[in-house]
Amino acid sequence: MADFYTAALSKSQALHWPGLSPPSTRLLAVCGISLAMILPNSAFAGTAERTSIGEAEVARCIRQAARGQKWMEKTLWGLRDQEGGWIGAEIKNRDGSHDLGPLQINSWWVPKIAEILARPPAQIRIWLRDEPCFNVEAARWIFTSTLASSQDYWRAIGDRK
Repeated sequence: MADFYTAALSKSQALHWPGLSPPSTRLLAVCGISLAMILPNSAFAGTAERTSIGEAEVARCIRQAARGQKWMEKTLWGLRDQEGGWIGAEIKNRDGSHDLGPLQINSWWVPKIAEILARPPAQIRIWLRDEPCFNVEAARWIFTSTLASSQDYWRAIGDRK
């Protein structure tokens, strides 16, 4: 996980707060860091709890989507571990698409899923990003659809588009 944060920080743009000059932005950052250093650890408990709760919810969704099939549960966990997303994730790809939510469903799928469910694409995008069980079910559907058409487990694992 530390590697993820290091990579994210190295790729992030310079710290900028709209309407503030760079020196003001740096002062704001220094104040925030100073405040974090003097506050008790309990002040940050909510953040850790949300992470734990989010991970527990993703785990519940994976078990639910597996429908008692151990091989499917292992497959979904493998996808989850490989993709490393989280609830609310929206990661921009080089091609302009985005990977959404815990299992990082590519936004390329949004129109197709929207058509199947007769829902607006904007709603599907929000669900993929923010609703872990919807995200996991979409990953299961993409995997099983590709597996059925290709009869190739490893191709189905790698089908992100």
